[in-house]
Formats: sequence, C-alpha cells, structure tokens
Amino acid sequence: MSDGICEPLLASLKECLLRTDCVLKQNFPPSVCLKEHGHELPLECQHLRQALFDCKRSKLDMRKRFRGYAKPGSEKVGGGSELPDKPNVGGA
Repeated sequence: MSDGICEPLLASLKECLLRTDCVLKQNFPPSVCLKEHGHELPLECQHLRQALFDCKRSKLDMRKRFRGYAKPGSEKVGGGSELPDKPNVGGA
C-alpha cells in the first residue's frame, strides 16, 4: 500500500532521531525515543513527526483526496464548501 508519498518525511524523521541525545548519549533505540521520550526530542524531530502523521492521515481520508485541504477558518457551520471568489472581470 506504500506509494512513497510519505517516504521522504519518514527518512528525514529517521535521520533526525539518529542525531538526538536520546539515541547518541542514552543509547535508546529510535523507536523508544519516539514513543517514550517524544517530548524531549528536538523541535525539528517533533515537527517531522507531526508532518509524517498528517501525511499518513491524509492518505486515509478520501474526502481530502477529492476536496483538497480547507483554509484555516473557512469552515462553515452547515458543512457546505465555499466556492472561490470570482475575479471582477469587466469592472462590474
């Protein structure tokens, strides 16, 4: 099922984890550092972890595939989608 969309993020996260004090100084495996010491990871690794999570989640959400991502704050209460503003052509 892996189509490689999230692979660059996964590779970057692995590299980031291998450079952490948790792995280098405390000799924990990267998986333990990620699961049990996630709050101690550098900000870069935390952001990569969140980005990888979002990437994997977007692969599962069929609505995102067809509708795209909504702009923050543009959601309507009734659940309808907004159409983009039409350009003002002709000055009317």
